Parts: sequence; C-alpha cells; structure tokens
Amino acid sequence: MTFCLVCNCVGYRKEREGPQSGVKLVSAFLCVPFAFFALFAFNCCESSLCMPFPLELRNIKVGDVSVELFVPDLFAIQQAWKKGMPHFPYWSQVWPSAIAMSQFLLKHPELYKDKQVLEIAAGLGLPSLVIANSARSVLCTDMDAEAVATIQRSVNHQQIKNVTCSTMDWNHLPEGLHPGLLLLSDINYDATQFSVLHGVLQHFLQQGTMVLLSTPQRLIAKSFIEPLLPYSIGQEVFTVAHEKNEVQITVMVLEDHNSGNNDLSILSF
Repeated sequence: MTFCLVCNCVGYRKEREGPQSGVKLVSAFLCVPFAFFALFAFNCCESSLCMPFPLELRNIKVGDVSVELFVPDLFAIQQAWKKGMPHFPYWSQVWPSAIAMSQFLLKHPELYKDKQVLEIAAGLGLPSLVIANSARSVLCTDMDAEAVATIQRSVNHQQIKNVTCSTMDWNHLPEGLHPGLLLLSDINYDATQFSVLHGVLQHFLQQGTMVLLSTPQRLIAKSFIEPLLPYSIGQEVFTVAHEKNEVQITVMVLEDHNSGNNDLSILSF
C-alpha cells in the first residue's frame, strides 16, 4: 500500500535566533509506503546548494560511547560570517544539551528500545544517532535543510537503516505523527516561541507520547519549564564541558498521567 503526499511548504522561510536558525523547506511530491516514518520522509539533497560549508567527520564522546558524525567546518563558517552571512547556522555545532540528552538516553534504553522515536529541532542529530541501534525507527528532523542534509551524511556514513531524515518546522507539524518518544534539546531559547512550543508539547503528551526535554539552566528557561512541571516524572542534571566552561543541563522526562499510556515505574535516579 502506498500513500501519496504533497509537502505544502513551498517557499516558506522563517529566520530566528538560537541553535536552530532559519528554514527553507522545498516542496516535493512523495509516494511512499504507508508507514510511520516513511510517510514523512524527505531526504534533502547533498549538493553544493544544500551544503555550503565543507564537512569534517568528528568523533563525539558520550559516556563510554563514541559517535561519528559530520560537522560543518568552523573556520569556513566564521569566514562566511565575517563576509556578511545574514544568519548564523546555530545548528552547526553539537550543543551541551544534545550531549546531556544522549548521556541520559544511554542510561535509560528502556525509554526507546523497540519504539518509534521523533526528534524535532535536531541540529546535527546526535541523540538520534546514539539510540538508532536500539530504537525500532527514528525520524530525525530540523527546520533547516542544510542541517538535515548534514545528518543524512552521518546516517549514510554509519550505514544506519532505521533513521529517516526530514525537514520539519514545529510551527507547521504534519498530521499523523504518533511517536512513542519525542526528543527535544535546547529549544527554549526564544520566549516568543514558548506559546507554540507549549502547544506542541501538549499535543504529543495528550496522545500518550513520552517527551524527553533537555535544557541549559538559563534564566529564560524558568517561565518555559514551570508549566511543564506537573508532567515531570523524573529529571537529572548533567555537567557538560563546553568551550573551556562547564554547563549545567537538566534532562526532564515528561508524560501525561491521564493519557493511559504511562508507566511511572520505569525510571530510577
């Protein structure tokens, strides 16, 4: 059985500050098998149009695990910024929140083992790559097509078969997403987006999806986190080295106690 779908994001572009800046979604007509992740598959090209910066393969240490992934060359980005690049590609580095989330996931494989996992605003997709071998399937998304193309390079390099990379904007989520686990790292940096993000979280929580949220302990985070505390079933603080400093990252597990899908006994800290 196949399902045909037209991406309705022709020419849409939005710029904002933070780790995920910019979006350029290209429309495509897809005829794909009717399955959870294949339904939303949209693999960006790896041409020079999608990949303006040279990539280098890096080995990222997460606990006792090493993960190889592609990262845009920092010098090339800095040179482009000096020459007037209008929007800095914040997605182009591995942020402490992604590392902390990955560490937490490795400690709790029961959260994603044999489950369908969705990561939104993935940046370079480290958490998705870390859990791919144990999850049933992973849909790794970002609003920036260049970020998605870079993640796809990492997926191809590792020859991972159960990860689909797709452009996706949390302001315009497609219908029919029903993951068992949703991953979100360092999304609460722009207060103007808090209302939209709370709506996204409510949507997934009410349908029974467990949410894993990692956030730096910044002042602006307080007003975002407080409304989510009633959904918290556990949290842990990690210290992550970043640019010669140590950053405190809180990882929270959120679940709707009334969804009928919860298991409050699975976590131990």
